[in-house]
Amino acid sequence: MSVPGDTATAAGEPRALARFATGSVPSHRRVSGWEDYHASTLVGLRTAHAGGARFRAETSTLDLADMRIARVTGSEHSVRRGASDIAAHPVSGALVYVPLAGMSTFVHRSGGFDLGPGRGVVCSGDTAFARDLIGGVDEIVVRLPRTTVEELTGAPTWTRPTVLDLDRSPAARASGHDFAEVADGLIGRGLRAGSGLHDRLLDLLGTMLSGLSGSVDIVDDVLAAIADHHREPDLSAGRIARLTGVSERHLSRILAEAGHSLPQAVAAARLETARSILADPDRAGASIAEVAVESGFRSQAKLSRSYAARFGITPLKHRRQMRARQEP
Repeated sequence: MSVPGDTATAAGEPRALARFATGSVPSHRRVSGWEDYHASTLVGLRTAHAGGARFRAETSTLDLADMRIARVTGSEHSVRRGASDIAAHPVSGALVYVPLAGMSTFVHRSGGFDLGPGRGVVCSGDTAFARDLIGGVDEIVVRLPRTTVEELTGAPTWTRPTVLDLDRSPAARASGHDFAEVADGLIGRGLRAGSGLHDRLLDLLGTMLSGLSGSVDIVDDVLAAIADHHREPDLSAGRIARLTGVSERHLSRILAEAGHSLPQAVAAARLETARSILADPDRAGASIAEVAVESGFRSQAKLSRSYAARFGITPLKHRRQMRARQEP
């Protein structure tokens, strides 16, 4: 078994943490060696029904600034993470299991489900569970710290074990396939050329998890925040993120998945406000410059350009048309 060492590359690049293969230790220590390795690098587990000396497993683990990922393969066995394992080896964030081959079960206090290619699981690091890895294991395991869970999902914790159904949509299927391919490639290359793929890996993982984390509610919250604050000329993504309690990265991702662009959503809200003011007979004396300020635009010119692009007519001409229609 290789031991974690100083294998870091240049600043900002990922580094190889360790590799383990049961063939590298005496047969009577294969199970305990595997347990020790995973307790120190991924998650503390107890192994049963592994066949002793016949047990075969190999794991390569990759340490990134905001996640730890591993490719795990092995013969048939069962694992359990109980209260004593959680106490001895706590994981403050979340665990993500992405099966590539083979079938397994995942049982926790409130129930359980079957896992296999295209169907993984996400759970908090302090979840007690048992897995029966039927016919062996071949999967990507991801350990996410609490800060990354919040960045990707908008919530600081993962509340309950959740099926990661990568076949639920073409986008989820594509992101799951690409994530496994990128992660496995980085692990296999020892990360020597991995820094350019780090953001890609994180974005793919965020896409995989976003459908499980209440994104629809968050989109509604974001659109409500825009409706309430679009008149602020300095309204920014950071401000909206703070108002809705999500990270800017997550904000951008969930809006894109819902078919929205933050600048376009803000601009649309401002234009609707401007049109409403222009159509209001009680505001007939307001100048176009005043309408621009009240709608959140930084200048009359910006309002005029945006208004013409949206409605095909200048604000002044549109006001005249609307007032003409209102006259008896």
